[in-house]
Amino acid sequence: METPRRLGVDDFAFKKGRNYDTLLIDLDQHKPIDVLPDREGKTLEDWLRTHPGVELITRNRSSIYANAITSVCPNATQVADRWHLLKNLFEAVERFLDSQRPAIREAAQFISQQSTIRITTVSLTEMDLPIPATQQLLDNQLGSNQFI
Repeated sequence: METPRRLGVDDFAFKKGRNYDTLLIDLDQHKPIDVLPDREGKTLEDWLRTHPGVELITRNRSSIYANAITSVCPNATQVADRWHLLKNLFEAVERFLDSQRPAIREAAQFISQQSTIRITTVSLTEMDLPIPATQQLLDNQLGSNQFI
């Protein structure tokens, strides 16, 4: 097996809370390439030592994986995988909104007090509605071919 230049590393369990393994993905081929029997840093370090040349590694937020990768592949670029980037973003937005809760509540109350929404009812007949484009095409075809 050729060592991938771009590697995905993540842990998984067949049943949550049970034994976790580590899945390694070749990100260029979009294929799993190995399953490590646990999620220990030493196990990942051993695999990386026997597969030199990895340049980029996506991973979760585990410091165990981060330390293992740094110790064996100090020049490899480490990035959070897409799921964890979105999770980080969600948590940051949630913290920000929590910190702004009083201001948001105050603004909502102000807007509701200032709001003077007028509801106007308009009666439309079928004659008031535009002719559908398909009907216009049909009418145009019939009109131009009528006397041929």
